[in-house]
Amino acid sequence: MRRFLAGVIPHSRQSEVDWLQSVQDDMKRQKLFAFAIERLSDDAFLGTLAVHDIEWISRNGRLGIVVHKPENWGKGYGTEAMELLIDFCWKHINL
Repeated sequence: MRRFLAGVIPHSRQSEVDWLQSVQDDMKRQKLFAFAIERLSDDAFLGTLAVHDIEWISRNGRLGIVVHKPENWGKGYGTEAMELLIDFCWKHINL
């Protein structure tokens, strides 16, 4: 699973700070919208998902998702999060 993330998982505290700053910068420029995946019952952080590489003229973008811990796989968290992200893309940013 991790091999497909192309180095997105930070390997040091500084690389994590740099990655978060780049996400914030891209969100300000509306090049991506990133969200946390949390379990409603206890607010546990499960992963992230985003729409990125947005092309506003052609109204498309790429979706990405990661649920970090294997014990949370196969429980519908990713499916529900992706459904909400697609709904966001259609209804709120007109992709």
